[in-house]
Amino acid sequence: MRSQPKAVTMFFHNLNLLLLIVNTFAFYEESPYVTELDVENFEREVTNGSDIWLLQFFSTSNDDCHAYSDEYEKIGKALNGFIKVGAVDVNRARLLAYKHNIRKLPTLIYVNKDRTVTKHKGERQAMDVVNMAVKLISKQMKDSLIEKYIDLPFIKELTTTEIDKQVKVSGRWIVGHVNSEKPDENFKTENFKTSFIHVAEKLQDNIKFGFIDYNRIEESETINEIPSMMFYFGKRSNRTELKFTGNMKSIDEIINWVLTNVKKPDVLELSSEDVLRESCVNKKYCIITLVDTPSNCDKYCRKETKYVISSLTERYKYFSATWALVKKGTMPTLEDIFGITINTKLPAMLVVNVQTLASKELEDVDEENAQSFLEDIFHGKGFPEHRLPGFDNLLQEHYKPWHDEL
Repeated sequence: MRSQPKAVTMFFHNLNLLLLIVNTFAFYEESPYVTELDVENFEREVTNGSDIWLLQFFSTSNDDCHAYSDEYEKIGKALNGFIKVGAVDVNRARLLAYKHNIRKLPTLIYVNKDRTVTKHKGERQAMDVVNMAVKLISKQMKDSLIEKYIDLPFIKELTTTEIDKQVKVSGRWIVGHVNSEKPDENFKTENFKTSFIHVAEKLQDNIKFGFIDYNRIEESETINEIPSMMFYFGKRSNRTELKFTGNMKSIDEIINWVLTNVKKPDVLELSSEDVLRESCVNKKYCIITLVDTPSNCDKYCRKETKYVISSLTERYKYFSATWALVKKGTMPTLEDIFGITINTKLPAMLVVNVQTLASKELEDVDEENAQSFLEDIFHGKGFPEHRLPGFDNLLQEHYKPWHDEL
């Protein structure tokens, strides 16, 4: 069989190339209603923008995406002037697809004004998508009119989904359930807010605080008594949920209720730098008490020191702190860092702010002077400005500066 002339071969080669180019850009390139996005203009228009976006992740080589293109054009036309409608070809922006966890095509997502992302679930017909978009627009318009119930960095506004997936799973959480439009019969929601903020200011160091305002969410789920307060704590496998049933106007009563249900931390015995590292890196404070050798501090002396430290852990258990004892001579590097000498009066308490590496020492510790010492530290009065040289080297394997995430 004779081979095709070179001109014919080139013709089909060029035709295939042309079809490939047309196939690549024919979806939305010329659309007046749908903006094609790549990595560069996505960053400018979507990530750094403030508009609400509906985005389709598609591929020109995918038959389902090809079949859906006309329907998406209808959606773009219907939403024109209300929200921005865009399309991302995953072949040209694989990083964006990965970042948004795109698993199948086509996938639709909504980017809200606060830049949070909502995946479209359900049918992708024009009417279903437009209805979903209208709900999002309505909610965000409503949110812009309703003042946030509490706007403080240490109190997080929550959704019912976040309560189910975060609050009920791990960590210590106190959550207020409120409706800013419907004050309680016994006292106004504003009074609850005042109490809640004061409690959070006092306990925020070791407990997370959040609230859910049923006036600002679309979910139909609600709680019978509003305002109310719930305390979530315990291990993932054995979570406890407690409802506060006392006087919500009484800040002291709420705090006592919380502390009654918070277990005091264990006092560790430091035997190596590894134990120090593992126990201190995820806390705000590292509180180490140096005890003298058995020749200078017998079992009664050691028992008294342990009793003092145990009492302090109960009193200050709501602070994010590691409490530890170490026998003199066990960790000479630590003693050198703190400047412990033969003249140091033991037991000595060494406190480090793990975030800033500021530190302070107290010699000849007893319950009274230690309590006064810690009161100053925990309330921001007792730390010098300089960092403790060398202590970060003890933590360096896993050390990351702490920025109030706990």
